[in-house]
Amino acid sequence: MHAVIDTNVLIYDVVEDSKFHESAKELLDNLKRWLIPTITVYEFVWFFRDHNFNADETKDFLEQYIHSPKCKVIPDNGEFTSRAFELLEGSSLSRFNDMVILAVAERYGAIATFDRKLRSKAKKMNILILLESL
Repeated sequence: MHAVIDTNVLIYDVVEDSKFHESAKELLDNLKRWLIPTITVYEFVWFFRDHNFNADETKDFLEQYIHSPKCKVIPDNGEFTSRAFELLEGSSLSRFNDMVILAVAERYGAIATFDRKLRSKAKKMNILILLESL
């Protein structure tokens, strides 16, 4: 099985004392393919920047994912960005990154996220939601 991976899944996988660490780790271990949008890569880096990690530490964490044979980074040629604006439906621009991730999930059919609002929107769009029982 494959799924589009939201940033929080990667963060919870790295942060071992988070309450969702085991769920994130198990999910990633059990998936055959991780579809990671470029916006997820950027958000992952921004998280570690905001928590005062240096570039080398952050690079080490990130490379564990992007160099895995399970990983496919999904670039955006503008298609997902355009769709994200459609999905915002008058919502705040603060949800824009999530809507880009949702647009990618719409294309690939499944999403893994701990974000309740994102899961709710994905459900309305009939996108398969992993971690839905949270």
